[in-house]
Amino acid sequence: MKSAAQINFELSERVLRDLAERGVSEYCLCAGARNSPLVFILARAQGVRIFHFFEERSAAFFAIGRIKATQRPVAVVTTSGTAVAELLPAAIEATYAGLPLVLVTADRPRSYRGKGAPQAIEQAGIFSDYVEACWDLDSGDEFFETKTWSGRQPLHLNLCFDEPLILPEIPKLSLAAQVVSWPKPDLIAYHSRELKKPLILVGPLKEQEVAHVAKFLEGIEAPIYAESPSQLRGIPGLQNKILKSGEKIIPKLFREKKCQSLFRVGGVPTLRFWRDLEDQFIDVPVLSCSNEDWTGLSRPAKHTLSLDHLDLFEIEGFTAPELENIFDQDFEENEKLEVLLEKYPRSETSLLWHFAKTVRADKVYLGNSLPIREWDLVSAGLESLQGTQIQANRGANGIDGQLSTFLGWSENPDLKHECWALVGDLTSLYDLASLWIAPQLSPARRRILVINNQGGQIFRNLFQEKAFLNSHQLNFKAWSEQWSWGYQVWEQIPEIMNFVDHQVIELKPDATSSEHFWKEYRSL
Repeated sequence: MKSAAQINFELSERVLRDLAERGVSEYCLCAGARNSPLVFILARAQGVRIFHFFEERSAAFFAIGRIKATQRPVAVVTTSGTAVAELLPAAIEATYAGLPLVLVTADRPRSYRGKGAPQAIEQAGIFSDYVEACWDLDSGDEFFETKTWSGRQPLHLNLCFDEPLILPEIPKLSLAAQVVSWPKPDLIAYHSRELKKPLILVGPLKEQEVAHVAKFLEGIEAPIYAESPSQLRGIPGLQNKILKSGEKIIPKLFREKKCQSLFRVGGVPTLRFWRDLEDQFIDVPVLSCSNEDWTGLSRPAKHTLSLDHLDLFEIEGFTAPELENIFDQDFEENEKLEVLLEKYPRSETSLLWHFAKTVRADKVYLGNSLPIREWDLVSAGLESLQGTQIQANRGANGIDGQLSTFLGWSENPDLKHECWALVGDLTSLYDLASLWIAPQLSPARRRILVINNQGGQIFRNLFQEKAFLNSHQLNFKAWSEQWSWGYQVWEQIPEIMNFVDHQVIELKPDATSSEHFWKEYRSL
């Protein structure tokens, strides 16, 4: 009769070999007693890279960053109990971003469930709608199947281990990952794809999607607004086809009937106008095409799954004079913006504008909420950013795991310049454990620019209530020193940036200038 330790090993081996066949070569490992069979096997295995974490939430968001960087699935391995629950925020993010995140959780045997036993909670099904499948396995011969996994949602493998947990000797396994091709989504073909004078709004794109979308857009005679995470702003063939002043110009184009429909390409946009489609512009026809399953709107909208089907859309474009008029109007709006940016050089938005014009970076990661909107506002058309990759999380709750995701995405020993994260102060406070992983990474030049405006200033213009701001007087010097990162304070953007390898820069805008800037900008 097999011992529990032998069964644990066989179950672990079977799951890890299956994941290798699914393309998994990287594991974010949060070691504990219950997942010790997996810990010992992975420590001795060939063909895998292990990132070690002491807490699970950062590990899962770091895994999301690795998926964004490698375009391959990455697994997070946890022990049992509430350690599993810490993975839920990242599972939600991966679901809405269409990312192949694998959650491997250790558990006590099923007989412990519902008894209140230590380290035994209801792990099977804990992720609800935020995994494509959950396999709850109690022995090495139970059936499970991952070959049909689409890779557009996380996968949960819950492994029940009994005691004794580990074998006296652990064989060395070869777990070299295979290169996999994900199954292509079926075409949803239930509606017309005719678009009359559309504005084309491009949301986030994955790296492998950019060239295909760019080629499609180069042949379209219509105004395009490409958000920064689309990666399209620096493509030479599109430079003269992309609007610069999206926040101001897009509502005007629809109010003046110059655009008559909206065509969303890629992920769900963060542009404010996208939310305005729910009420102020509810009569604007919206079609979308994406590799994600979501329409992104509560109101009825027509959606085509898979960017491979872009060529099915028939677009009634604009005449040359119509397009010229639209881009003249866009130029005027952008000039008004630049006047304000020059007028209030110490405002937060102007500081980001000067930063975008000065920085030379391989990668810029935008923490969600205000930084991503301000960056989109000021960075369109800047030649200095050509070739710079821009990334962001969709941010189902706005600020969770942003720095951990940045660190996972930044891991690349071949980078020539810097990797920057632009995040708010509350976003940084929400992910203080993120810098734990830095010593395990290659010595790339990572910079975290913390915009410290003493609270959640994105809410200042929404609600006249101080409780929303979470005001504080904290700084990030001690945090930087705790993790042995360099530290600087900026009140303006320096012309020359001299740094140690890893650097936290605290950017301090002038609150009065920022308030005046936004007041005048809204009145334009």
